[in-house]
Amino acid sequence: QYHMTSPPAVIDDVVVVGSSIDDNSRVDMPSGVVRGFDARTGALRWSWEPMAPNANPPTANWRTGAGNAWTVMAVDPERHLVFVPTGSASPDYYGGLRPGDNKWANSIVALRAATGDLAWGFQLVHHDLWDYDTASPPLLTTLHREGRDLPVVVQGNKTGLLFVLNRDTGQ
Repeated sequence: QYHMTSPPAVIDDVVVVGSSIDDNSRVDMPSGVVRGFDARTGALRWSWEPMAPNANPPTANWRTGAGNAWTVMAVDPERHLVFVPTGSASPDYYGGLRPGDNKWANSIVALRAATGDLAWGFQLVHHDLWDYDTASPPLLTTLHREGRDLPVVVQGNKTGLLFVLNRDTGQ
């Protein structure tokens, strides 16, 4: 139920690891927590939970797991950010027991490397019922637009759409 499918990301002496959670069978799957470890000592520095209960409507029957980061992450050392693509909430084809938009599943999020705090996030699919994971790694590049260079992250998902977002703001 819990395994690794991608390499860790390394930034600012922090090793960031995601996980792959089986998201297609039950609502009570393990969480898709992302963890940052000290690269020198191995000590846990931080953890970030994509499916935190406070990110969803407070209901008595809220149950879900996964929302995991199972594909390759990207890092921006200049901005001290790690870009984390996330997958579906569990179970991925039935949303009756997970009301709301299920943030931050099916998203691209920018986490601060030192703390794991959310810098910004953009959800590509709200309350996914189709297993439209954010499966491809984020691409960090610079676009020349209106006479200036704009640092962006390009993110695709299983819908076949590409999202181009400002690396600093997520817009």
